[in-house]
Amino acid sequence: MLKVDANCAVVNKCHPEKNVPVVYTVDFRQLVLRTASLPLFAMLFCFLWGVLFQFDSVVNVESCRHVENFIPSISAITSAKPGAYIWRICIALHSGPRLVICAAYYHLFVKRTENIPDEWKKFYKRAVKATYWINIIENLSLAGVTYISNLDNYELHEKLFITFMTSSVIYMLATVCLLKYSHVLSHQYWTVGVCITFELKNLTISIKCFFIKHLII
Repeated sequence: MLKVDANCAVVNKCHPEKNVPVVYTVDFRQLVLRTASLPLFAMLFCFLWGVLFQFDSVVNVESCRHVENFIPSISAITSAKPGAYIWRICIALHSGPRLVICAAYYHLFVKRTENIPDEWKKFYKRAVKATYWINIIENLSLAGVTYISNLDNYELHEKLFITFMTSSVIYMLATVCLLKYSHVLSHQYWTVGVCITFELKNLTISIKCFFIKHLII
């Protein structure tokens, strides 16, 4: 059995409820940090490699022929080789742990159902399930955007990108609400978390608006 432990302090010989041996423990914080670092590293590598060695090819792409670009788009730098190989490898390594983290958050929110008033429990459970599936859609659409590049099928790549951006924004907002009303975070951490999350949300919406503007132009 794989046991995800937030503190990774003690390894029990058996699961306390199911009497199943625990064979491995994972520090959840390290799992999240290392999983998040993979696409960040790949993005930085692709951007630097594209700007330094393939600037003309990643800026003057076919889909951007009506737009004057000063920096390459995300799709361009992650589609140009050899950056495309690094990006796809990192996303492949990143996708599996993301699903584990998704399941961990789902079980966390389910356990917090007792903190919800009785009249709201039914709605809360539906919200938790909806948030879980939105996260799954986000992960799958990210994988689709990664392996179906704009050079292979631009229309499908575009739809997958919009799906990824939309689902990621909805998931962030839904997670913030669930963290708030299930009392997972204290007031201090809730205030800091809201500030950080809304900054990320604004950044994500800005990127999405620029992408839509790019399509219109």
